Amino acid sequence: MNTSFPYNPHYDDPYFSPGAGFAEATHVFIRGSGLDLNIPRGITIGETGFGTGLNLWALLTHLPDCSRQSGAFPGRPQGPADALDQPAEAHSRPAGVQSSPAGSRDPAENENPMAGSQNPAEAQGQPAEAHSRPADLQNPAEERDVVDRLRGQPRERKNPAEESPELWYWSVDAYPLEWDQLQEWLQPYWDSGELSALNPGDVRSWYQALGLGLGRLGWHLSSWDFRGWRVRLALWQGDVEGMLSALGHSGVSFHGWFLDGHSPEKNPQMWSSEVLQDVGALTLPGGFAVTYSAAGVVKAGLRRAGFQVVRRPGFGVKRHMVVARKPASGPEGVFEG
Repeated sequence: MNTSFPYNPHYDDPYFSPGAGFAEATHVFIRGSGLDLNIPRGITIGETGFGTGLNLWALLTHLPDCSRQSGAFPGRPQGPADALDQPAEAHSRPAGVQSSPAGSRDPAENENPMAGSQNPAEAQGQPAEAHSRPADLQNPAEERDVVDRLRGQPRERKNPAEESPELWYWSVDAYPLEWDQLQEWLQPYWDSGELSALNPGDVRSWYQALGLGLGRLGWHLSSWDFRGWRVRLALWQGDVEGMLSALGHSGVSFHGWFLDGHSPEKNPQMWSSEVLQDVGALTLPGGFAVTYSAAGVVKAGLRRAGFQVVRRPGFGVKRHMVVARKPASGPEGVFEG
């Protein structure tokens, strides 16, 4: 096999369009969700299919730089908060969680998470402060915070204007890549400048801190500071049903989902009606789900899961993609085919 091609032999399917992965991730997931226009101060994103992490890396390049700010937050919507400004309730610790769990209950605002584009200013990332297991965290207070939030214990709330903005990113991969392979497939985007906002050494630290490896099933956590944000990556090594089951017991709720598994023809498990139902149940009112796939089974599954579904122009050779939103109130329905 030619390892220069971003290909997954387990599903006989590429990870992304060769040479255009960053542009594809930006078009489908960042612009499709509207996160290029506004990223709430506290946001929780779920993903089905981590792969090379390109969707996360693209999202990081769009984070506004808050490293020199206090109080004011660029892009924060004006006026009354919508349904996304609701904290997710937390309950019991999910079954199957190992020593690297995390959760998110911060409120956030997002008036339009599904349209528009702008060019964000680029900035270098701050040195990584990544950790793989709560027992290894260098900051005991942070360790308690992570564990307590997953277990549903209340934590002291500060004035949101005084807290650093926070991104929680939950994802899954049954066959996580070794760093050397991941770096090889990301290198063209550092060479092109598309990933210039991220230091390759930092990305390596963030990824390797997860502690992924053969037989290490369950949650793996890595957290770091970037542009004044606290970024927390929780990656489930295993199948998507295991991740969603664990999340269902945790009480974590999501502002949006990047549905990026291999194609429904190659990996139908990732797009099953049960999986999409769980995604819908975990999504806050007004939340979104975006995907490159416009397959009929995907659109039908999202509608059954309570989303309003619309086709948008796809990327490259793909004619269409799908943008879905969970209604903030009122009956379920489809606003466009």
